Amino acid sequence: MVRRGKNFNPSGQDTFSLRPECQDDWKTLFDALSVSGRNPNRVVYFWPIDDTDNTVNLYTDCYNGLIQLICLLGEQKNNNQYNISVISRQLHVVLGEEDVKPEKSLLLGPCLVSTQEYPNLRVLAIDLPKESESTATYIEPLLSDILANTETITESCHILAYRGGFRWIR
Repeated sequence: MVRRGKNFNPSGQDTFSLRPECQDDWKTLFDALSVSGRNPNRVVYFWPIDDTDNTVNLYTDCYNGLIQLICLLGEQKNNNQYNISVISRQLHVVLGEEDVKPEKSLLLGPCLVSTQEYPNLRVLAIDLPKESESTATYIEPLLSDILANTETITESCHILAYRGGFRWIR
């Protein structure tokens, strides 16, 4: 688990804090994980979903943090494939009645372009409805899509949305 902090700080065996806009912090995180024998090839980026906390800045934390993460993993000189699932809330109008937050569209650029710039990345954007709709309804299919975030799912689509108990593919 990685949380926003004032600098990079390992605060437990599996908990870290970092400055999302600072690529050096991301590099230090992945170096620390590598030293401990953990080399993750799958990242679930949840910061865009937490907009109820006034300390989360959409541009700095969500967008710049995503850019820094994508650049770091994309520029790796190994042959590893990295899967990034970006989880958002209220980004897409699917049923025509959603209350969306247009400022979150910043996230789509990196999600759609990164795989063209970095062939070792697979990026999947998954949008959930606003909190009033039961998140529990989407946990199982969300986890399934995150785990399936491989060539087969991301070559045919880059954006998924869950609404009304259904998965919508763009």
